[in-house]
Amino acid sequence: MELPEEVFILGVDGHTALVLDLDARSASVIGLGAVTVRKEGRSAVFPAGSELPIAELVAAASAPASGSGAAVAQSPTATLGR
Repeated sequence: MELPEEVFILGVDGHTALVLDLDARSASVIGLGAVTVRKEGRSAVFPAGSELPIAELVAAASAPASGSGAAVAQSPTATLGR
């Protein structure tokens, strides 16, 4: 069964947390693993130690599909791929 196009998956590894500071509009990945945003077969991986604007997570979760399987976000803290 396939997910609807508008659905994304937010994965948080074990012994890892995604801390959202809504006032500062920032996100931090802490712990031993990574946070993965997955949509339509593409993934953006934010490893422990990443600090980024929440808007970057939103962009990864809302990026339109591309025929080439391109990365969903550009970030110095994110490892992107298929």
